[in-house]
Amino acid sequence: MRTLSHTIEVLIRFNEADPLGIVWHGHYVRYFEDGREAFGEQYGIGYMHFLRKTL
Repeated sequence: MRTLSHTIEVLIRFNEADPLGIVWHGHYVRYFEDGREAFGEQYGIGYMHFLRKTL
């Protein structure tokens, strides 16, 4: 069985972290979406692919 994986670097903006440099957990969803989009681009499964499968 083939395991698919992809790694990206996320740029944390100044306003996403507190004075201690800790990122608020509410921003994690955006980071996961960035990763999912990059994964899809690498393996040919973009937004339109999912849209066609759900209609």
